[in-house]
Amino acid sequence: MSKDIILANIGNRNIKYLNQGYHNDEIPKDVFLSKTKFIWEHPEELENVHLSILPAIIEKYPQAIVYLFSTLQVPEFSQDTYYEGLIIQKMLVEQFPSLKVESIAIKGLRANSEDDLIPWYRGALNTIIKSVPDAFYIMYDTGGTPQQKNALKAVVEFCLKKNASETGTDDQQYKLYQGNDDQAGGTKIEEIKRTATERLNQLTNIKLLIQHNNYAAARQLALGIDNKTLVYILGYASHRWENMWNEVSRLYSANNLPRLIKTSEEWNSLTDEKNYLPEIYQSMSLSAARDCNNLISKTYNQQSAGNFSGAILAFHQFAETYIAGVIEANSDHQVYSNNRAGGITLIREIENDFLSDFISQFERPPSNASFPAQIFFALTLFEKGSLEWNLINEIKEALSIFKIKNQYPQNKKLDSLRNSIAHDGQGVTESDYQLYADLIKKMYARFIPGDDPFKTINRLIESVM
Repeated sequence: MSKDIILANIGNRNIKYLNQGYHNDEIPKDVFLSKTKFIWEHPEELENVHLSILPAIIEKYPQAIVYLFSTLQVPEFSQDTYYEGLIIQKMLVEQFPSLKVESIAIKGLRANSEDDLIPWYRGALNTIIKSVPDAFYIMYDTGGTPQQKNALKAVVEFCLKKNASETGTDDQQYKLYQGNDDQAGGTKIEEIKRTATERLNQLTNIKLLIQHNNYAAARQLALGIDNKTLVYILGYASHRWENMWNEVSRLYSANNLPRLIKTSEEWNSLTDEKNYLPEIYQSMSLSAARDCNNLISKTYNQQSAGNFSGAILAFHQFAETYIAGVIEANSDHQVYSNNRAGGITLIREIENDFLSDFISQFERPPSNASFPAQIFFALTLFEKGSLEWNLINEIKEALSIFKIKNQYPQNKKLDSLRNSIAHDGQGVTESDYQLYADLIKKMYARFIPGDDPFKTINRLIESVM
């Protein structure tokens, strides 16, 4: 079965009725329905009928399945295309034997009402999609009322996917074409582009999404706009938001950069870690510091957007990354880059040098390099009262397992909130978040000494819209 499907509204210019004395051989609008009914009921008249505009797209997709949408309103309207659809179906099958054609009538609906047409087209297209789910669709604008054209185009864009590779190359599920008469008497096929208003509306939606750091969804919307630089940056942002650094390195190297951003100060600050992590290298590796920078930025940006549950989840992940990064940078235990191997050596050192202290806190010997065990060990690496010791200790005081009585209620400890989100489906309120606001501000100031990376990304995105 063919994988190409052509969807076309038909109008009064899709057939020519020869030798009737009509201007340009086009049936007058006020008698179009009656004349096409006459032709359909008198098959011998088909020798005087010539197809217009439609054959051009069929020559481009000769193995396609063609769905023609005609109208039959109540009461009947002089320009209804019901019989024209039957005529075209019959003629196309005769002219193109390999073609499958079906004329589908829009019956009883106003052809000038998008409110009526859009639900009808959605139902029709969903039925077609279910019958051939992996087809490539061609919407061919050949005729019909302006409302029919707008409704079919909107439904195609709504129901079908438009995808692209990570670097912005199209791999879409549909194309939009229109057929226009050329000066030689033939038909010129042109791809339909979004209007300026449509592009601006799409950019408005993209801007709203990036303000909430929903870069993956924004990228999907951007695929409908002819702006590969925008698609590229949104792809980078969506991978960075998820801490997918291997994908960032693979897909967004200097060799793949669009020309528009090669000299951008914002882009250079995002891709050269030395521009925004100058004071962190001494206490942890570059990769750990980069992850901390990313995660504390996610924390801040999500709380700014009112997503307090997302902010707490990101901050808990930040705390785990920070502790592991500090241990790896200040000991022989690779708990950040190789958690399993590093955890084994870390537990061995606790057992050899700090076992009694560990048991006094946890009432049992260590069994694995858990987050609390890593915090316990990290505090042994720094002098009490030093900057790093104080930050680690503040994280310790925020965890329920240490059972420290302080400003954090036991059921509002950081790990308790995290577990309630992850396992119990409970959200975090703004007042819950405010318990950690001061600690988050301290970490934010330490790990983002310059511009916030995601605010920089958003400025860069808006600059290329």
